[in-house]
Amino acid sequence: MDLQDAFDRGFEVVKAYVDAELRSAAMLPPELAEQIASAVRTLHEAPQVTEAKAVPRVSRIERDADGNLIPIYHDHPV
Repeated sequence: MDLQDAFDRGFEVVKAYVDAELRSAAMLPPELAEQIASAVRTLHEAPQVTEAKAVPRVSRIERDADGNLIPIYHDHPV
């Protein structure tokens, strides 16, 4: 068994516990508990975000030959 298998099996145990707890919670209707458990599963199965892309920043605005405003972007984020 590799690390991923152990994690997956561990997650299944935790998921089953969370599902059971959510279903038995007195304050939540069963339909809402099921939706929450489904959302937790969906988030777990979603691909990981590895790196956030930097948003280009406008360093200045110039006019072209026709008088149109042209944004000039900074090469790297500050």
